[in-house]
Amino acid sequence: MPSAEVIADTVNRYISLVAKGSADDIADLYADDATVEDPVGGEVHIGRQAIRGFYSAVEGAERDCELVSLRIAGNEAAFQFRLTVKAGDGGWSSNRST
Repeated sequence: MPSAEVIADTVNRYISLVAKGSADDIADLYADDATVEDPVGGEVHIGRQAIRGFYSAVEGAERDCELVSLRIAGNEAAFQFRLTVKAGDGGWSSNRST
């Protein structure tokens, strides 16, 4: 079982990559058979290639991502983060919980 420190480091790496990394960088954090469902109830992206496609939507845009809260229990984590994406003259911000 990974330590709480290792889990926190992984979450912080994810936040950093969502802010500044490529879709490939982010997808590399996931297992080959991982799934992403964002938003909950939306399309489920199955496998690293599909996950890479999901994150490619913000690639090239100016982004900022900050960790709002993190809870670790055993070998699992739940966290909320704020993602701000700027494109053109506008932008949008989204709070997400994972």
